[in-house]
Amino acid sequence: MNTPINITKQQIYNKMLELAKSYVPEWNTEGDVDVGMVLYQIFAEQMENTISLYHTIPQRNFIYFLNILGADTLGSMPAEGYATIHMNEGNYHSVPIKKGTRLFCEKENDERIIYETKNDFLAIHNSIEAIYCTTSDKSCIVCSYDKEEQKNEIVLFDFDKQRNLQQYCMVLGSETIFDVNENDSIILHLLHNEKKYMAQKVAEFLGNNTMVIWEVLTEQGWQSIKSIKTVDTTVVLKIECKIPILEQKEMKQRNRFLKCTFLQKSDIPITITEMKIDCDCNDLKPIYLYCNDFLLPEKQALPFSEQYHIYDAFYIGCQKAFSKKNAIITIDILISHNQYDYDEVVFQKNIIWKSILDKKAVQSPAKVPITIEEVVWEYWNGIGWKSLFLNKEYSDFFSGEQQKSEKIVFRCPEDIQEYVVGAEKGYYIRARIVRISNTFAQHKYYNAPVLQQINISCHGFSVLPTPDIFYIKKDMETLFINQTEQKEIILLPEKRYDSPICYIALSQKMEGGNIQMYFQNAKADRQNMPAIKWEYFGEQNGIQKWIPLQVMDETKFFAQSGLLTYRIPFTMEQKEIFQKKYYWLRAVNTDKKYEYQNEQKPCFSDICFNTVKIIQQETMEEMYFYIAPNQQNKKCKLLYGNVTNIEVFVKEQQHWEKWQQTNHFHLCDEQSKVYILHKKEGEVIFGDGKNGKIPPYDDTATIRIKYAVCKGKMGNCKKGELNDFADSIPFVDKIVNYQTISGGCDIEQAEKAMKRCKNILKTQHHAVSAEDYTILCKEADRNVVQVKILQHEKSNSQTAFTLAVLPQQNENGKSSFYEIRRHIKQMLLKKAPVVIANRIDVIQVKYIAYCIKVELTINHYEYYQSVYDTVKQKLLEYIHPITGNFDRKGFTIGQLPTQIKIHHLIKTVEHISGINTLYINYYDCDNEHWQEISWEEAQKCEYAVPISGTHEIYIDVHI
Repeated sequence: MNTPINITKQQIYNKMLELAKSYVPEWNTEGDVDVGMVLYQIFAEQMENTISLYHTIPQRNFIYFLNILGADTLGSMPAEGYATIHMNEGNYHSVPIKKGTRLFCEKENDERIIYETKNDFLAIHNSIEAIYCTTSDKSCIVCSYDKEEQKNEIVLFDFDKQRNLQQYCMVLGSETIFDVNENDSIILHLLHNEKKYMAQKVAEFLGNNTMVIWEVLTEQGWQSIKSIKTVDTTVVLKIECKIPILEQKEMKQRNRFLKCTFLQKSDIPITITEMKIDCDCNDLKPIYLYCNDFLLPEKQALPFSEQYHIYDAFYIGCQKAFSKKNAIITIDILISHNQYDYDEVVFQKNIIWKSILDKKAVQSPAKVPITIEEVVWEYWNGIGWKSLFLNKEYSDFFSGEQQKSEKIVFRCPEDIQEYVVGAEKGYYIRARIVRISNTFAQHKYYNAPVLQQINISCHGFSVLPTPDIFYIKKDMETLFINQTEQKEIILLPEKRYDSPICYIALSQKMEGGNIQMYFQNAKADRQNMPAIKWEYFGEQNGIQKWIPLQVMDETKFFAQSGLLTYRIPFTMEQKEIFQKKYYWLRAVNTDKKYEYQNEQKPCFSDICFNTVKIIQQETMEEMYFYIAPNQQNKKCKLLYGNVTNIEVFVKEQQHWEKWQQTNHFHLCDEQSKVYILHKKEGEVIFGDGKNGKIPPYDDTATIRIKYAVCKGKMGNCKKGELNDFADSIPFVDKIVNYQTISGGCDIEQAEKAMKRCKNILKTQHHAVSAEDYTILCKEADRNVVQVKILQHEKSNSQTAFTLAVLPQQNENGKSSFYEIRRHIKQMLLKKAPVVIANRIDVIQVKYIAYCIKVELTINHYEYYQSVYDTVKQKLLEYIHPITGNFDRKGFTIGQLPTQIKIHHLIKTVEHISGINTLYINYYDCDNEHWQEISWEEAQKCEYAVPISGTHEIYIDVHI
């Protein structure tokens, strides 16, 4: 309504003096003040008061009209938030915390602000060690959280971006059998005692390159095997490189390793009862050849030297062949013979012999060869040299004088051991001379064997060996296989579809309740909520199993921040999962929605135990009141105002009965047990016997009142400001509020109340237009400053439209928005049309942080500090979403200050002669770690508001 008369007392006074010149011209008003002038001043003041009263008539009439309708100013609202209790280290006792337990926060003026817990709960000493998530078929396992690693956020069921820890593989280790050369083969024999057909199916599966990958461990890492084939129930692997003895990380022991990685599961389980290994080695060369203790070359070597003697020995060392116990060894040897003179005794040459016979009748004797007639083949068994053959096989191998080629075939003894010959240790066999011919002949020579060529091969085993190491990795677990048990070995389980599961590992067991976990700062805000079933691993009726958990879930199945409250009725038991032995909770996604790639994944900044809802209120001592007989409209004045919670009990027939609160009496009858509360004044008013029952009279007090009061806006508490318990609680180390405690409001001002009530009359509590939704949002929560409606461009969107809300309290772009959103959603469910009430999304505005770097020029040093402080203060005041901008009315949602406006703002500061440079960096504050964005990206966001970041101000002085 426009003001009908707009005139001040001075203007009235001046106007009267001007009129006086016409009516009383003889009156000189320019001199000293006389009585007439004083009367004029009194009249002007009274006239001004009359006009002021006249101006308030529309407002008073409007207030009277609102009072008729029962409108009233809103009382103070208490701040609410969450507090996390940290227990003393080394203490594992549970501590019950009762509802109404008091906490406090000390403000700057040393005033204690009291907070109270809103429910009972059990404080425990526990921590989350790790969180793992699995897909429905367990083909993917991701670690969402590990206590030993630093993570900014916990993202559950994120199977696309997080590293897959699932690995289905089989690892075999054999130091001897896998000691092969390039292009040799390793053969796997697969057996199944019960299902004969299964061995061939397993062999076909393991020989399929599309289903498995075979690898050997080399110094460069795992190297794949390209040539694989299946022959009946065997798998033949052609090795393209040597397999060294190395240490594997999982085993922490040295061996030669072969790995088979399963690329996909089979429709049926891949099972065997036994696996044997074999190798096919050709063209093996001896590592060492010795004659006694003398090292020999590989070719043209003399096994027993030029002049041999009884018991001389020829040693053949081949680690690759002779280490394979029970293997069939073939040694292909080609030898020839060379003649070497015998070192005869030389007599004295100057002796003159006298012939007694005719020289022609006596002939010189012919030389005879000293030949190796028999050798014995032996091996070292750890105690002594033992015969390699039962009979005298190959004992005459070195006899004769002709070139000879022979294949010596034998089974590598099972008890063969390493032996030291010369300076080398290894597996050896030897040929030892046991009989030599013509040893005592007078004229003789040595028919020494010469080694022309020697090749060793290994084909098959008389008794197939098993691997030294045999284990299977699946579900992040290592299963060591003991084949002596003759049990069925599941190499790869069949495809089974269960549900995506989130496993939470706990350091300590829990029992009883209520136990509370807080899922903090949810980054996702969902409309369609997947179904979650909670379980814990424990013992029930002597059976260890996953036991269903009855929970009260404020997170709405990981859709938002909130408390998870539960009780543990049976004993928790430890279980080793993912190679970690802990106590376990798990959340089963029964509808499998979290497994979809396009599904929004639940994301939290932290998950905390011992977190409880707190409210800023202080429960006062109970007050008792007397009443006179039939006293109408009895008033009970409380000691404190700003009442937030009240319970009124009236003594009737020696029994305290609770009465109910009402807003007015005119709909109450004479038996209605009701009262009216004036929260601000702290007054309780009872009925008059006609409208509302009168409490009964007695000699003692018949009215008992329990109430709590709050401090309104003073109860808002910044992050980490909460101090301690006001009540004595044992085993508690500290209390921390990791989020702001917000929502506290003082008593509503009359102007705001009138505007609110006018809007109520306008909307009639129905949401039709865009303005109606804005009004309802502000009515739902008094911390709402602005609302903007965002329409969706996609016609197939499940959301009808989105409400972007700017809350009152914000701290560097973050606020406790969960409660505000809950209040708005509750209001919209009641007031919005049914067809779209559940399809309205409520989000917080996007905060864009302005980090400004400016270089200024001034003309004198004395202005340096004042200019610096003024520029900084102006930037902080201007870039504020609620109180900023040039008019101090803030920025509308979607409006961002431009660089030109900031330039003009800085130019208005006195003593600045020039602005050299002005740079602005923009940061998206949705996450805890700000992400830098461009001005174009910031400008495109329709629901963005600015906040101040860190500003850099550099000042140059030019004199």
